[in-house]
Amino acid sequence: MSMNASDPRAVSRDGTPREEQEYKNSRHAAQINESMAKRANSSSKPPNSTLCIPLKYTVVTRPISDPELGNNVLFEALPEGHSFWRKYDLRDSGQLEAKLGAREVFDGLPSLRNIVSEIKDESGADSAKLNEERVLENVVTVILAGPLEQVNQDRARVLRNYYTVERREILLEDSIVYDKNDSSRLNPDLCLKLSELADHCVVAISLTDFFDKLPGQQSQSNPREKTHRLYVYGDQDAVAYATTRVRLLLDSLASKFVDSIDLDLSLQPLVCGPNRGNIRNIQTQTRTKVYFADWLPEVFASHSAEKLFESNHNDNQGQQQQKEKDNQQDAPASSDDPDDAQDKVKQEPIDENEEQIPLVEYEPCPSRNLNKIFISGGEANCTLAKAMLKEVIRRTKPIFKDCVISFAKVELLLLRYQREVRRIMEDLGTFIQLPYLGAARSLVRVQGVTSEAVEKTIQRLMMLVTEIYSANYWIHTNRVVGNTLEQPDLNTDLEFLDKIGFASGATIRCIDNTSFDITGDRAGTKRATGMIKALPIWKDYHHQVRFRLELSIEQREFIAGRKNGKILRIMNNSNVWIKFSPFNEYNFYVNLIGDDYNAVIAGIRLLEDELPSEMSFYIPETYHKQVIGAGGLTIQGIMRKYNVFVKFSNGYSPLPNGFCHVRPDNVLIRCPSKNAKNIPAAKQELLETVEERARDHCNTFIRIPRSHRRVLLSERSGFIHEVESKTNTVILFPESEPENDNNDLIEIRGLGNTSEDASRMVKALMPDDYVFKVAYNSRFEEVVNERNPDFYASIVVPFRIALSIETQVYPRPLEDDDGNRYQRVVLSFSQEHSVGLEDVIQALTAYLRDKGMDIIDRGAWKCCCPGTQAQAGLHQGQYCA
Repeated sequence: MSMNASDPRAVSRDGTPREEQEYKNSRHAAQINESMAKRANSSSKPPNSTLCIPLKYTVVTRPISDPELGNNVLFEALPEGHSFWRKYDLRDSGQLEAKLGAREVFDGLPSLRNIVSEIKDESGADSAKLNEERVLENVVTVILAGPLEQVNQDRARVLRNYYTVERREILLEDSIVYDKNDSSRLNPDLCLKLSELADHCVVAISLTDFFDKLPGQQSQSNPREKTHRLYVYGDQDAVAYATTRVRLLLDSLASKFVDSIDLDLSLQPLVCGPNRGNIRNIQTQTRTKVYFADWLPEVFASHSAEKLFESNHNDNQGQQQQKEKDNQQDAPASSDDPDDAQDKVKQEPIDENEEQIPLVEYEPCPSRNLNKIFISGGEANCTLAKAMLKEVIRRTKPIFKDCVISFAKVELLLLRYQREVRRIMEDLGTFIQLPYLGAARSLVRVQGVTSEAVEKTIQRLMMLVTEIYSANYWIHTNRVVGNTLEQPDLNTDLEFLDKIGFASGATIRCIDNTSFDITGDRAGTKRATGMIKALPIWKDYHHQVRFRLELSIEQREFIAGRKNGKILRIMNNSNVWIKFSPFNEYNFYVNLIGDDYNAVIAGIRLLEDELPSEMSFYIPETYHKQVIGAGGLTIQGIMRKYNVFVKFSNGYSPLPNGFCHVRPDNVLIRCPSKNAKNIPAAKQELLETVEERARDHCNTFIRIPRSHRRVLLSERSGFIHEVESKTNTVILFPESEPENDNNDLIEIRGLGNTSEDASRMVKALMPDDYVFKVAYNSRFEEVVNERNPDFYASIVVPFRIALSIETQVYPRPLEDDDGNRYQRVVLSFSQEHSVGLEDVIQALTAYLRDKGMDIIDRGAWKCCCPGTQAQAGLHQGQYCA
């Protein structure tokens, strides 16, 4: 990164030649590194460490009846033998207690209190502290102190005992809530099953006739048609697990059939497909609901339910006698399946003044079976959905790749970015396996069905990691002793760490009172560093500030600029030292170091201005060359105008287990963050350019009935991309099945005759049809209808599962040449599945005659209607997902 000293840019702000200044900075950094290494390796005096961990505090409150307002808690189910709800005690925040009133709560404080108390008993009263003063702001902080290695072990223990709690709401129909024979009495089956679920899932379930507002909620629920609500309370994992089973219970009470398939959790996102396309298509075709487990489960302490609820029990009731423990250990284990459970939890009247009976020590909760998906709907519908799912599973051949993320950043991903991680899995149809919180592991595994999907998932995950900063604030005397910078001997009270951790949300570690390591999001890390700098205790010492950013390797040249010009400009303008260092095959580190805090902050701001902002969207490949222009003139003009970079990609690998049609983004707009506001304008001009070029295209319409679309998607979902790439056209094929069965026209656009060529290729792929013409009958639409359970179970499902033949009914009457009116049943199939056609014809003939239908004609039929051609235009945003 050296430049000629005669170059005016090669001079720092204080007039020092750039090469000399860079040498001094690098030498200074080396001295600091050597000093820190010697301190860490010193065996005579292990370094002391103080660690501040800010954690999000979550709380849910027990609903209570209010007869004056007409609010009633109709039923409550609690896990048997567990002290679930607790009352606030003197240790809790007085403000929060006043806010909650007399309501009981469920939160994670008891678990944290227990582990902090254990650490104190083992290592001394000063080794751990739990600050609950800011629970009103939904934050608690844990302070750990002691030898570095011991603090690391205690940190893992604390994180493994931390969990969040939540509440989920399910709206109910009155017909399910009350007994069919007595409208004043609750449905006994509902109450019994809810009690079994509460015990099995270790959650609290309340049935109310009002909206229960949680503390901190700003708005009341809007009036809704359904007034009865089920509330499910518990830790994050237990609530997710229980909510699915409550919904399945409600479906079964609504006379729906429920079935299941065993499927490993890591395969579930792959089977769903990108944007859940496979599942949406299956649900639409079969009119069923498919339920999956949470794809990011058991990352908190809730994976050990015993520890979780032992803490609540101990907090409310105190330690039980050892004899009670022994008796509990001799008790029989509970059933893993709520359907097999006996009536262990009975409905009891809710009496808030009733004296609490001491509870026995918690019995371990059965392990949650996450390797199962559920289907609900009509029995025949579920049978078809199950068969379709099994076919997708059969085609799913997973591949995986491992990547490395520092465990401190893994912890922040789990604590703050779970929603974003789930979004990546859902968007790309891949699975991300993260270590559980407190595991201190850095290996992350990504699994998908194509290498392209796996790579893109890792890239997006790494982009998410770039939002997390690391910083180091280091105190020294500026005296060199033995080629290292001397550290002052400070004995400072570190109570301020708690306030800084709360205010910034960053995790802060102090080593020997002279070095502070900070990890958090962008704003939090910079704020914590600034607060440490502002402390008055450092006025007689020097400091060095180091920021470390983790960025994608793809962004390296973009950030550095031509011949490292951007980096040199930042170093010149801010008087800091910037160094790139490798980390893994996806990311690299950017280290920004300086002796002046204000200069470092200026440098980090300049660097952030150069970090890339980007947006991706879809433009049909047939327009790419025209948008780029001859010699790239058109696209270069747009890039110069908005100071952005535009990249077009054409590579697309069809999903081997695809059961749907997806359009992946193939245009990327990227620019420095300082110009991010130009991205929407650049996208708009690109789309306008596409629309202008689209006027030169012709379109051809081709009729593809619903039965043909289903056969094509189930047997060769990549046919659209295949035809488009060969003919340089775009086929406007719906990504989801239209609700209107008569909407069969599909538009194809291309230059010249290419749209006609594409229509001929599509027609060559079309399935064959066998048509039954039935004399018009007023009962035809009622009897021969997919929504008729008998016809669906006797004809549609067997034909589809056994012979891959799709059935479509056309109830609208037509007239033949003689004026006779008739209705149609069409069987669609590919040539390879025509072997069983004769059996299908006989079965359908027998069914129609049995129902009193008169078959006037039947036979093979092939659509030979020519495509209609016209000038085409492209509406803005039509192709953008």
